[in-house]
Amino acid sequence: MKILHLSEKAHGGGAESVFRDTITALKRFDIENTHLVGCISDSSLGFSVDVDFKNKRNKSKLRILLSQIFSFHNFRILLSFLNEKKPDIIHLQNYGNLSPSILKAIKVYKNNNKKIKVIHTVHTFEYLCSHHAAYDYKKKTKCLDCSNSTFKTKIFYRGCSRGGFIHSIGKGITSLLASYYINKGIIDKWITPSEFLKAQMGQYRLLISNISSIKNPLPDIFINQSISDEFDYGMKENLVVYFGRLSNEKNIDVLIKSFYLLKLNHFNIRLKIIGEGLELKRLIKLVKDFDIEDIVEFVPFVRQESLKIILNKAKVSVLPSKCYETASMLVFESVASNVVPIVTNHGGMKEMVEWIALGHTFENDNSQDLSNQILKALASYETTSKSFDLVREKIKSLDLKCYSEKISTIYKNILI
Repeated sequence: MKILHLSEKAHGGGAESVFRDTITALKRFDIENTHLVGCISDSSLGFSVDVDFKNKRNKSKLRILLSQIFSFHNFRILLSFLNEKKPDIIHLQNYGNLSPSILKAIKVYKNNNKKIKVIHTVHTFEYLCSHHAAYDYKKKTKCLDCSNSTFKTKIFYRGCSRGGFIHSIGKGITSLLASYYINKGIIDKWITPSEFLKAQMGQYRLLISNISSIKNPLPDIFINQSISDEFDYGMKENLVVYFGRLSNEKNIDVLIKSFYLLKLNHFNIRLKIIGEGLELKRLIKLVKDFDIEDIVEFVPFVRQESLKIILNKAKVSVLPSKCYETASMLVFESVASNVVPIVTNHGGMKEMVEWIALGHTFENDNSQDLSNQILKALASYETTSKSFDLVREKIKSLDLKCYSEKISTIYKNILI
């Protein structure tokens, strides 16, 4: 059986890391099948790319914007590859800026090859929100107002995407095109990383029986650490970490404000904010305005190996998102390194904390509640640490081998 895996890219964090881990897992453990890869190539990947969407021509900003709405380049190279290699299954993940041209190519190929099946692993709220975030950037609040809408047109007059009205119009057009092809029935099966997203997608006129919830895989670097017989708790410091994208919906403001409150009350706790994004300069200024530069450090995006070293010294991690989050790898990567996760009390991140039965939640956008939960987590760390062994045993089910087996089973069943 021949499977083509498609995504915008495989380098970076978040959805990209899940795509990368999916390829790594299946190439290692699913040796019965042939796994082909389509994405933008990168020298850092540990596998070859069979169809490269990288367009090497220099483009103006306008041409880049238009290609993200619909890329004739990506349509042509994908359709040509499909007709040549003739995969039995197409496994789509985060196609993003490759544009709905990817969906059109799949539709044309599927029209001529009726037996092929298409699976979509969904990492965002794209079936519920025209700009995928389930967050209104204009109002700065979580939003699922378009959940029941086949053609989500509110974005055209709300201007609710990250980039304002022009960006919203582009996202709106892209969403309409994607909805057109999806409503033609090109997707046969969906996979979500949480029951929360699965339930939400059930509102989008999708048969809930065609959606499987499979938690994202945990890379070897965390699994190998999580099953170690001994761990040096003497390495741990009163250190709190955030790692991820620095964007408005992640609400890092509330985390910074909570540390201002902690300093006012003379608690000796440090914070590391790890990542990059549009909010970086503003957040640095906010730390300066609160006069907490001595206890808050900004660290650029780091690879998993370096992140693990930092987590080995931390006791607490925080994901303070205003948005729902489809799931949260921060929760699993934290507990694998003996770090207590604290997340906002909603969405997929709350579900992950409840699943491991370790960690804390706090009221959305409430800095006082967050500071209280940080203190509680630190004060009870020694007691909580006795539960890490059980949690580490549980997250073994997220290793690449188990993940590969679950995905391979879906491949077998979908062709029956």
